[in-house]
Amino acid sequence: MSGRHGDPEWIWFAGGIRPWQAANVHFWSEAVLRCASVFEGIKGYWRTSENRHFLLNLPAHLTRLEQSCRLMRIPNEFDRAQLENAISDLISALAYRTDIYIRPTVYLADAGEPAELCVAAFSIREEPAESLHCGFSSLRKADSTSHPSLAKAAASYSTMRLARLEAADLGWDDAILLNSNGYVAEATGANVFVVRGGSVCTPDLDSAILEGTLRETVFRLCAALDIPVQTVPKMTTSDVLAADEIFLTGTLQEVARVGTLAGGVPRQHWPFPVISALRSGLSEACRGTAAIPGVDLTPGPVIA
Repeated sequence: MSGRHGDPEWIWFAGGIRPWQAANVHFWSEAVLRCASVFEGIKGYWRTSENRHFLLNLPAHLTRLEQSCRLMRIPNEFDRAQLENAISDLISALAYRTDIYIRPTVYLADAGEPAELCVAAFSIREEPAESLHCGFSSLRKADSTSHPSLAKAAASYSTMRLARLEAADLGWDDAILLNSNGYVAEATGANVFVVRGGSVCTPDLDSAILEGTLRETVFRLCAALDIPVQTVPKMTTSDVLAADEIFLTGTLQEVARVGTLAGGVPRQHWPFPVISALRSGLSEACRGTAAIPGVDLTPGPVIA
């Protein structure tokens, strides 16, 4: 897991690098009134030996950002080069020599007008991997007949926020939501995986989940490590409770082990060989200590 260090000095806003406090959006904007915005969360891994960050899954993140704009009918006129340049310029301006979390957001200020772009980046610190305590939320994840599941949109995080607050009230670290048909969907900001008999399983895209970029990386890591992996159309709560290992994947938490699940047997002291292998493979690739096929890293600008 990672933690933010605080507000940065600079942000990319209104066409260029601005002071953090200057990034303002009017209350009457579509972004505020109707959650008309989509975003991405991208992690950059600092390598002191090269004086630069390596951004995990940057092309996939930017492709999903463009897809989210289409699905949410946000008229986006920013091309790939503009997005990449904005991110690179901000990384250079902030000059962090730590891991970073980058959040590009495309939003509507006025209905019918082209979208605006904002890019923020934060210094983050590595914290020891935790064994999470989770449970099944009473809230359901809306399917694509109500909201496009494949869009990483601010609007969809209203349900996630409520589920996370419910989890906190119950003493959980996170909650797993079911979809409208009662099958496992995802956690409040992460995809859900289970391991049974050495094989990795996760809900398929028809389960009302976001197509996580790290989810795709886990598929490729499994292939590189000779770990069987499959998607399943109707994962039940029993499938999760009966699993040998349970983990969540997301940009910040990476591969987070679920040690206890409300209503299930505690797993804090169980062996977790698959999770360990995936964690090690991802860390070694991102830190540059080993070449692992399938981990897509884009070098950022050199920090002088």
